[in-house]
Amino acid sequence: MSVVRDRYDALVAANELRPDPEQAAAADRLDRLAAELIASRRPKGLFARLRHRDAPPPRGIYMWGDVGRGKSM
Repeated sequence: MSVVRDRYDALVAANELRPDPEQAAAADRLDRLAAELIASRRPKGLFARLRHRDAPPPRGIYMWGDVGRGKSM
């Protein structure tokens, strides 16, 4: 699943954004976070429920950078 990166690549292909390796890396990391969040919502197996061990929640992302770098996009 790469929704964010696919959208970023589409915007670059349409010349709405200039290619930026740091923005591309941020899009990849956001996609990984989305996959981790989806995986953490899956029903746990019987054995895991019996042991009562929940996996820790995925860590969030802190995005920072200069003005105009696309953080709010």
